[in-house]
Amino acid sequence: MTIRTFERLKNPPLVEVILELRWRVKSPAGDRQATSAHADASQGPMPVDPSYDLLVGRLSGLLSRAYPFHEKLPSAVIPVDVAPFLVRHRFRKGKDSWPLVQMGPGILTLNDTASYKWSDFYHRAEALLQALFKAHPQKRDIVVDSFLLRYLNAEPFDFLTENVSKFLRQGLKVSFAVPPDLFEQTGVRGVPQGINFQVVYPCESPRGVVQLNVATGTAADQRAVVWETAVVSRGADVPKLPAAAADWLQASYNLTHDWFLKLVEGELLKKYS
Repeated sequence: MTIRTFERLKNPPLVEVILELRWRVKSPAGDRQATSAHADASQGPMPVDPSYDLLVGRLSGLLSRAYPFHEKLPSAVIPVDVAPFLVRHRFRKGKDSWPLVQMGPGILTLNDTASYKWSDFYHRAEALLQALFKAHPQKRDIVVDSFLLRYLNAEPFDFLTENVSKFLRQGLKVSFAVPPDLFEQTGVRGVPQGINFQVVYPCESPRGVVQLNVATGTAADQRAVVWETAVVSRGADVPKLPAAAADWLQASYNLTHDWFLKLVEGELLKKYS
């Protein structure tokens, strides 16, 4: 049986799907910009989003019908000039429900999990981006530095009794190797008990890069092989938003969906079907 869409899987390995938008924030003096949450405080005042407080209120109003439950996170008490790009607010349909919207100075995300369906997520993403640009009091200040769509999947795995290298090779068609003589007369057993690697490739549709991360993690309180596929557009590769959001979203989904099905084709796909 051939499964052509992720949504037809009965037991998908999806942990979370995330759409993330980051835009530039400025220093209080307006002479320095930052696009990273790891800005160096030793260089002077940390960057801030001067429109942030007003944006929160306006965006909350626009989201109130779809996401009426507003959570102010503990991180909201941290001064914005100390930690830009830190999520401070969540908007949900109800307490602990999914999907949800998260925002902070210079960052906005849409997150979903087990209830995920692409058609629903796509329309929510479009509406959210339209709301952001409608709510922002200084639209010309929104200079988007990164736009990404990320899928996080997990497969429970016993690293102590099974060979993860074999699992990756047979289950995900992913392989890596270290020189075998590293294990000769060294007392080191050549079966990994943890993994963590990433590959990044340029892509044209959409313009940017596609990343594959594979690492040791947890799923349902069990150790697991966690793999993440993400499409990321940065800088000049970011499309014009919100006008070009629909095309970018669909192209990113097409790519991540294609990669997922090709990675799990075989025994894993049968298991998830």
